[in-house]
Amino acid sequence: MRINALALLTCAQKNLWCQVLPGLLLTVVTSRGWAGDQTCTMAYEEAQRTRSDGKLLAARDHLRLCSRAICFRGLQTDCLEWLRQVEDSLPSVVFEVRDALHRETTQVRVFLDGQLVLSQLDGKAMVLDPGQHRFRFELFGAGSREHDVLIRQGEKNRNVAVSFAPPLAAVDTPTGAPSTPHDSIVSAASQRSNTAVVPRSPSPWPYVLGGVGVVTLAGFAYTGWQGNKRYDELKTTCAPTCSSDETSSLKTTYTVANVLAGVSLVSFGTGIWFFVQDHRSRRDAASQAPAKTSVALRAGPRLLQVVGAW
Repeated sequence: MRINALALLTCAQKNLWCQVLPGLLLTVVTSRGWAGDQTCTMAYEEAQRTRSDGKLLAARDHLRLCSRAICFRGLQTDCLEWLRQVEDSLPSVVFEVRDALHRETTQVRVFLDGQLVLSQLDGKAMVLDPGQHRFRFELFGAGSREHDVLIRQGEKNRNVAVSFAPPLAAVDTPTGAPSTPHDSIVSAASQRSNTAVVPRSPSPWPYVLGGVGVVTLAGFAYTGWQGNKRYDELKTTCAPTCSSDETSSLKTTYTVANVLAGVSLVSFGTGIWFFVQDHRSRRDAASQAPAKTSVALRAGPRLLQVVGAW
């Protein structure tokens, strides 16, 4: 800037303020510049400390201070770059709250880690530090709901949905209830049956009768072998003039063998019949058992969908 020396000299001769004013201005500018440098330096150091501690909101505030134009060029350059990185890393959440009739409501107070952060919902995303947080939602006349949520660094617009409705109350939603602009799950999965179906155990009778059949069959084989052995002895010793006493024991042995054979046959047959009946009964019971289903209701514009898995 060019300065007219003659004008300054004339001013100095006529007015004392022309001599004093430049010094005053220099003193004010110097003091303000020193104070600004101190603030920038402190903000620069605090921004690095809070960022390393994971307190990204505090780091953002400090970086905004040290990135101002009054700060040194080197500090300002670093702070602007770090500010961009911190803003990219800051997570955010969006709340969705439904009342007892599954209608979306904004009249709810939101607490973050015990501190009131919202008196009512406004649909805007809320920025917060990453980490584990506890949200408490208070709806007038409906109590409160608490949710522990792990917020990840860089996670943007995470939906935190809360419902004050009973699990199966979605069916009773009035026809005048407002619809949401997008499909959303409004009820939890439910089970068709509240009682567990205990599978029927196999009947023991086929195995018991099968065991009896095996034992009596073995007795028949042994007794028949004894009878044939006695028959061969009588044939070689006294036949055909054997006495009745000698032949009666042979007849008794053959009678016992025949009885054992009959018992074995009846046991095997009855066991097979029990096995077939038991298998058929368990198959029918399994086919009539109530199937477990997972059902969810989805509400959308002029639409109510029932989605399930069978």
